[in-house]
Amino acid sequence: MSGDGSYYEILRSFPEGCWHLGSLFDANENEVDLADLTNGKPVDVAEPLIIHQYRRGNPMDFTLAGFNVPVVYEETAKTLRIVADQDLQVISTRAAHSRQKFAILNLLTTLPCLDEARTHVLLRPPHERASKGKYESVGDIFVDPRIVQGHDLFRIQDWSIPLFCSKRVRDILEAQGGLGIEFRAA
Repeated sequence: MSGDGSYYEILRSFPEGCWHLGSLFDANENEVDLADLTNGKPVDVAEPLIIHQYRRGNPMDFTLAGFNVPVVYEETAKTLRIVADQDLQVISTRAAHSRQKFAILNLLTTLPCLDEARTHVLLRPPHERASKGKYESVGDIFVDPRIVQGHDLFRIQDWSIPLFCSKRVRDILEAQGGLGIEFRAA
């Protein structure tokens, strides 16, 4: 569990020559809706999943596919499972046109942790919130460290696309290098 109170938003980065990931299919060749991997619930899919490359290039140790779904080397997933097991589901994945083993990280933790006082927030009108969610838009995100304490990987309840991690996870990922992501203090 993270203990220093520092948390980071995980942002997409496109280093020169890196791959860009596209559609996702299960082992039976059925397309998987990437949005299903953002709601904080386990998914039941035929593994291994197969992710297509929108643009071929060098794989990264940690890359964000559509809807900010994390795709990592199998070894990276094993390392993250040691520190953040309660926060994620690891789904065996392979990339089309690659023999390397990957995993998709389905973040299972969503927390009502958006610090609305420090974040640029536009709320939906009350009559739209039941069907469309609480937030219309969110920018320059900050999380409340009291609420996320003890979690290493998570998404924000009612604004589930961005990913967040603890300093401990950030340090582990940065030590591995080869990232297709950047970190912004949140």
